[in-house]
Amino acid sequence: MSEVLDAVLALRDLNERELEATHKYQALQYIKSQV
Repeated sequence: MSEVLDAVLALRDLNERELEATHKYQALQYIKSQV
């Protein structure tokens, strides 16, 4: 059971990092378009 929980937590961590990276990428694109 704990193995499943570990997998779920790892996936959630991955998703959060992916979201963060996406936001940073979008912010960069926005800044570039303003210049």
